[in-house]
Amino acid sequence: MSIEPEDREFEDREFEDFQAAIFNSLDDPVLEPPEQAHAGVLKDDIKTEFHPNSGQDQTIQRFDDFGFGQASDLWHPTDFTPWKPFRSRLDFEVAEFALHAGLSSSLTEDLIKLLSCCRDKPDPDDLFTIESASEMQKLWDLAAIKTLQFQKAPIKVEYKGEPKTFDVHFRPLSEWVEEIATSQKLAPYLNWDARVLSKFDGQKWERFIEEPWTADSWWRIQHELPKTAKPFFIILYADKNKLSSFGTQKGYPVIARCANLPSDIRNGTGLGGGRLVDEDTAETGKTGFVNFKNAVWHASVRKILESIIPHSETGCSLKCGDNHTRCLFPIPYILSSDYEEHMDPYMASSFDELHFGSGGTWDDHLFAQFKRHLDEIAGQGARAAAVKIDSRFSNMPSWSTLNHFKAVTNVSFNDGSKHRDISKIFLYAAHDVFQSTAAFQLLRCLRAYLNINMYGSLDLQTESTISEGRKAVLTFSEMISIYEPMSARSENDEVAKKSWNFIKMHYHTHWFDDILGKGVSRVFGTKINEKMHGPLRKIYHERTNFKNVADQITRIQHQFMVSVTIRSTLNDLDDYSNRSEEDKLDQGGIVKENFYLGGNQKDIALQDLENHHKTDSSFLRFRIRLGEFLSRYLPAHGIPLPGNKAIKFKASDLISPYQYLKTYFQSLETWRPEVNWLRCNPSFYGKPRFDFVLFHATEDEFVFAQLLYLFTCRVGDGAYPVALVQPYKVVRNRNASDRRLGLLRIRKEASTEFIPIQSIVRGILAPAVDDSSGSADRFVMDVLDGDLFLRMKRLYPGFTEVS
Repeated sequence: MSIEPEDREFEDREFEDFQAAIFNSLDDPVLEPPEQAHAGVLKDDIKTEFHPNSGQDQTIQRFDDFGFGQASDLWHPTDFTPWKPFRSRLDFEVAEFALHAGLSSSLTEDLIKLLSCCRDKPDPDDLFTIESASEMQKLWDLAAIKTLQFQKAPIKVEYKGEPKTFDVHFRPLSEWVEEIATSQKLAPYLNWDARVLSKFDGQKWERFIEEPWTADSWWRIQHELPKTAKPFFIILYADKNKLSSFGTQKGYPVIARCANLPSDIRNGTGLGGGRLVDEDTAETGKTGFVNFKNAVWHASVRKILESIIPHSETGCSLKCGDNHTRCLFPIPYILSSDYEEHMDPYMASSFDELHFGSGGTWDDHLFAQFKRHLDEIAGQGARAAAVKIDSRFSNMPSWSTLNHFKAVTNVSFNDGSKHRDISKIFLYAAHDVFQSTAAFQLLRCLRAYLNINMYGSLDLQTESTISEGRKAVLTFSEMISIYEPMSARSENDEVAKKSWNFIKMHYHTHWFDDILGKGVSRVFGTKINEKMHGPLRKIYHERTNFKNVADQITRIQHQFMVSVTIRSTLNDLDDYSNRSEEDKLDQGGIVKENFYLGGNQKDIALQDLENHHKTDSSFLRFRIRLGEFLSRYLPAHGIPLPGNKAIKFKASDLISPYQYLKTYFQSLETWRPEVNWLRCNPSFYGKPRFDFVLFHATEDEFVFAQLLYLFTCRVGDGAYPVALVQPYKVVRNRNASDRRLGLLRIRKEASTEFIPIQSIVRGILAPAVDDSSGSADRFVMDVLDGDLFLRMKRLYPGFTEVS
């Protein structure tokens, strides 16, 4: 078995025929009549077809029983003193604090002196015994054996006929593989066999892809291994990291992740998460060194892979954490990197949204071209247009997963995730700013681009979403082909000469091939790994003397990994000791099946509430209307009215207000429970915040609304959570601009209404249209997240497409 099976053409027709038979049989009507083929199968059932080498039979499970890979086995601790060699838990936690706070030796000494007053503790685990910073450092050195340590080895690369020597600092991959495979804590989560997953939609089975073991490449590679062997797939991330402010000192970190683990573990930094396996400090910055740098980088990666090459050829037998002995073949599955380091035409072929999309097609091309279109506006119009866009960015409603920007037109950003958010907001901020037909067509290109990004970034892909994603790529190409001749006629030379023939533009055509082959985008993208750059840069600035940088960075980075290892075990030990305790929520909160109501305020009389809001028509006849609502709602849900009479509240009756709502819903993107954090607060960090929601008016009807007031009120022996909302209706008679840009506009209804809080499905982001007509209309930002994107496609087909 070669370590790089991609380096040869695959001639295994047996596998291709087998794969085709499996996938084609999913909805093959010839095999047996439909009533027999699907006998006993319910809508949303999940079918799992394991790779033949697994020895496992096909299974069909109910959706709720499938579990999406969540391990049910409870972990039982074997080490009840994981802080050793520190003498006590408190010793470790103080040392951990000093490490993460970046305390100098003198500050660490001051901290130790302050804590020396805390030594009269009865429990030895709570004693603080460290007496100096040097002793603390010695304890970190003793604890080094708890996780893999860095090694240093020279590599030689010839430049201009002379050998150049560089030191590579790395953790041997073979030892890291053994650490993961033999871990008892990770054993329930490790997946060893490829599988095809399908969901029954009521008529046919539809395949879906999520983790690497559900994609095609894993199946293909496992088919080439000996029948009793299992693949251990390694995802390597590589990118340049500017350590110094001016970029003169660079690091080239290579981070390893185990593809056999679920994404929530694999993409973390704790046990089973990413590990820095190399810190290549090649000299850079001199003209003419480009090819030489590439050679150094390749030699460094070869050194990292060196320890697993023999095992990738013959396999290695390991007793894994579940006490099963397996023959493992460690295989580099994906090289996830920025384009500049893409040297291997096979391993480095994965589409990376962060660099090719948000930091490439959007930032370098679409966004840059929008700025050029701003420049071509005559007179003071350019300034006014830029101010309008920036103002809308600044006034964009807050959302927990969306970056907020005060201005973007004259500000540069290096963070790809920020560029992704800017691309989402820009469509809504600039929808009516540009007057030229070319600039408006570029907005249509942006909408098509956003649709590609949303489909491509879904955390669970089905045959349908992949098909729609491919269509979105074609639409984007079509929109650009319409735009190019328009822009070429511009009087602005910068606008006119823009070429759209660049490689990152083309790469979108391969995105969905990569998803089919390797799993969803978060498997092979670089976004999660880019976050590792910050800590390395911080270590460089705050922990080194800027000499022998690699030695100092790897030593401190290793201390961080030891800290993470001990902390992970401590947290698990605490969880094990406190399994019977339930999560603690805000005091006075209301917990229901699909929501949590918090931020409780002082009870208020209905008359006082009406007086407080007497100038606000939304609260007009609040007390009477509330009684009328509950008089209809309670009987409709099988709750008898007290005395069988309509509810009439007294002016002195109290209600309990709340300002925070957490909604739980099943995501259409991931099929898992997800949560939104919503506010209904007149002064949230000094500004009013009244979020928008989507709620069930009936079983089949959904309505948009803005939260105005959250409260509970008592009727008889029951307390009922209620929301006063301002409903909005979808504008179905759309204007040409909304239709051509794929904008979903909503308009305020004439009056407010009460709804049961449990009818709220999820929150939405609804920026104001803010056009010249002065209307109070809003747009639904469907590109906020994958669930809302798919939900709007389902509820309002065609509304968010470019037409």
